[in-house]
Amino acid sequence: MNAKELIIAGDNDGNFAKSLQTIEKTIEVYKQNNLNARAVFPDKLQEKVKTDWNDIHLNKGISEVQKQLLSKDI
Repeated sequence: MNAKELIIAGDNDGNFAKSLQTIEKTIEVYKQNNLNARAVFPDKLQEKVKTDWNDIHLNKGISEVQKQLLSKDI
């Protein structure tokens, strides 16, 4: 992880979600200002249409949140 990198922990609301579009626009603004930014999203839970980091925590525990975040190279 770069000390000057902004990481957005976004919700996995689907490819066409308004939240994803907002995150993409936000990252673009940061990049236009010479700031390094990216987003990470949780793996989708099979029984849910949408998944956020709290869903992962409640269903699989904090260790799964940590595992997913580490596997996404942050």
